[in-house]
Amino acid sequence: MRNYRRLAFVAVVVALLVLAACTAVAPAAPNAPSAAPAADTSASSSGPVNVQLWSDAWFPSSISSRKALVDKFNQEYQGKIQVEYVQGDWDQAETYVQSGAAAGGGIACIVEFEADGGAQNWYRKGWISDLRPYINDERRALTTEDQWKAREYPDDGAIVANATVLGDPLLMVLYNPDELKAAGIEPATVEHPWSWDTFYDNAKLLTIDANGKHLGEDGFDPKQVKQWLSPSS
Repeated sequence: MRNYRRLAFVAVVVALLVLAACTAVAPAAPNAPSAAPAADTSASSSGPVNVQLWSDAWFPSSISSRKALVDKFNQEYQGKIQVEYVQGDWDQAETYVQSGAAAGGGIACIVEFEADGGAQNWYRKGWISDLRPYINDERRALTTEDQWKAREYPDDGAIVANATVLGDPLLMVLYNPDELKAAGIEPATVEHPWSWDTFYDNAKLLTIDANGKHLGEDGFDPKQVKQWLSPSS
């Protein structure tokens, strides 16, 4: 088996989705199956409303930053709303939500997942709630028209994901500094970002065959590539 190494630049869009199996259920999309019964999240004299945030973060820094936001929120809304952070797995999101919808609950109220495709499909199936009743004028003003349309269900105009969470899109850069150094490449920084032309030139330098020749170099063997860099989405 060949030992391939891949350096990837991955662009993803993530958003917060409110699950119908936990929160109050908005009207379902036309012809959509009935949403799962809502869990009781109303405030009571015995304590604050408790909700859960299921996150698909996987880098230690991403996880710690989300936990810090949850802690900050809990401090600001102490006695009213308390959020429990639930660590999830990106690959298990579909199974997690589907299982909870089928069981009628038992899963987090809010799920962090991709806005494109996932949220639209989940709303069609009745798994998540329409957020329009919960978006005030201030929140709407923070949303661009492109963001709003990207999170809008076309049949009834439902907003299926928070439109201002974590950027749009989030450009995630994964690289091995030793490989860049060996190729004589200086990593991009905020002060000195790469242009797309520089990106592709560097991608060629980092795409190496079994003999150590890079893409574009005489003698490069495309059938014996041991390391490559590619943009992914």
